[in-house]
Parts: sequence; C-alpha cells; structure tokens
Amino acid sequence: MSMINCSHRNSDRQPIAGAQRRAPAQSWRGRAAVGEPLRGLPRSLRKSRDRAVYKRLPLLLIGLLLGCSLGGRADAQSTAQGLAHLKQGQYVKAIETFTAVLETEPGSLQAQQGLLRAYLETGQYEQAEKSAAHFLTIHPNDGALINLRGEIDFTTGRYAEALAEFQKASEHAQGTEAWRAKLNAGLALSTLGKLEKAEKVFRQFISFYNGEPVTSAEELTLVARAATILEQYHDANDLYLDAIAADPTYVEAHLNAGELYVEKYNYAEAASFFRDALKVNPNSARAHLGLAHSQRIDGGPEVEQAVARALEINPNFVEAHNLKAALLLEEEKFDEALAELDHS
Repeated sequence: MSMINCSHRNSDRQPIAGAQRRAPAQSWRGRAAVGEPLRGLPRSLRKSRDRAVYKRLPLLLIGLLLGCSLGGRADAQSTAQGLAHLKQGQYVKAIETFTAVLETEPGSLQAQQGLLRAYLETGQYEQAEKSAAHFLTIHPNDGALINLRGEIDFTTGRYAEALAEFQKASEHAQGTEAWRAKLNAGLALSTLGKLEKAEKVFRQFISFYNGEPVTSAEELTLVARAATILEQYHDANDLYLDAIAADPTYVEAHLNAGELYVEKYNYAEAASFFRDALKVNPNSARAHLGLAHSQRIDGGPEVEQAVARALEINPNFVEAHNLKAALLLEEEKFDEALAELDHS
C-alpha cells in the first residue's frame, strides 16, 4: 500500500492619462449640446459658457470613475463581510449580504459561491439548486460553481448527476478547488459502488502530498480525508492536526478529525474537536450532530439537545434525522421514529 511520506512536512508553517475629452454628440432632453449656439445668447457669453463646461468635464469624469471605484470597493467589502458571517455561522446575515451584493454586481463569483454555501448549510436545497442554475448561465465554466452544484446533487441523493458535475468541475477548476472536486468525485464513485475507480482517485491525493509541499489547511484536510478513506488513519490524524495548526479557524479540519475519532470509537477526543469547531462556528449543524454522536454512549439529554440544534439549523439534515430516529427507536417510540425516517 502506498503510504504518505511525512518527511518533508513543513513544521514552520496609475493614474488615468491621455483621456480624450469630448462634447456629447447629441442634446439631452432638448437641451443644447456643448458647442451648439444658443439662440439669442451673445457670442462672448457662449464662448464663456463653453469654456466653463469644458473645465467641468474632467471633474465629471473623475466623479464618475470615483463613483464606480467606490461602488466596487463597497461590494468587495460587503462580500468580505458576508464571508465572515458565513464562517461564523451567521447564515441569515450572510444570505442577506450576498443577496444585496448580487443585486448591484450580479456576476460576483465570491458572492454567488458564498450564497450557495449558506443555502447548503441551512438545508435550503431547492433555492440552492435554482440559484446555482442561474449563476452558471453567467459563469458556465467556473469550476467552483460547478462543484457546488455537484454538492447540491450529492446532498439530495442524485449521485450520478453529482459525479458528472464533480468530474466537470475538476477539469475547469484550478489548484485547491480542483482537488476538492476530485475528492468529491471519489466520494460519489464510492457511493455508486465503483470502488476501484474511487480508490484510484483517492490515491492521487497521496501522490500529490508526497510529490510537493502541502501546507494550506484546506489542502491538508483534503489529503487527510482521502487518507481516512484509504484506512491510513494515523497519517490522516497527523494531517488533520497539521491542518488545524496551519489555520485553527478552518472548521472543516475540526469536523473531519472529530468524525474520524467517532469512527475509531474515541468519543472523548472526538467531542473536543467538535467543541473546537463550535468555537469558530456555533451554528455548524455538522458539529452539533458530531457532538451528539460522541456523547451518545453516555446518554443524557445533551444528545437529544445536540440533535435538535442540528435540525434547527438545517431542517433537512438527513444524518440528523437518522440519529433522531435511532434515539426514538431506543425509547420504543416507533411512530415518531418512522416519521423522522420519512425526512431521510
């Protein structure tokens, strides 16, 4: 088996010039254009008037350019604010902010991607699908948008469609986004039962890590996820710790590490990862669900409360409905359990 070689792991982890000023070619609302004589006005006054208008043109041009610049800067600041809201789990504010940006700048990729992610995190899958379809008419070859549409398909159980989107995204995306799409393609292949093809995809991540320095939290987390699926658990654990060290606020690393520890029955350590994730994003439905899994063996009201919180954030979270159904079955509440499974 090809193992991860950790020997190379990084432990330190102009102004506008020459603009031609022109008088407008046509009058506006019946007013005389610059240079057109005004009847009854003395020539000396007409010349004085024309000179005054020409002198104002640079100021008008500067004002126009400044307005565009300030508008673009405001949109960029709003997008950054929306991304901050998204990272902190303030999904309502994030959706409002991204929507406002897209009203003035419909082609903003960051706002489009952020809005789709917020919809996914809150279970608004139908709205996410409609928005993704619209955004892709504007940016049909954007790898990140295609990948997000694949995630929507995967989350709603359309695995074949998701696989096609992930494979297309990996062709159009660059860098980290391409690797994210590759990992998603591997997960879709595995879900569809195409295990040999999936394994080949996951092994590309091991070659990627062994072939060049990987230092970003996002890429380290992607490699760690592939290593987990390949059952290289110790390497995966080290990689998650490296990712968290690289960026303690990267929630995905905490979530994946916690889920690995749940899988290996180390519930106390798993809970610590989920709690760290909640420090960054108190409204991560995955973190609340993970906390419920890690506390389930001890029982108590905390488990049901964590599941309820996950479903409050994302009412369409299938895994949370499944756990709630299992808890109800343990209490022999069969009708309620069946009702929960209907949401799955």
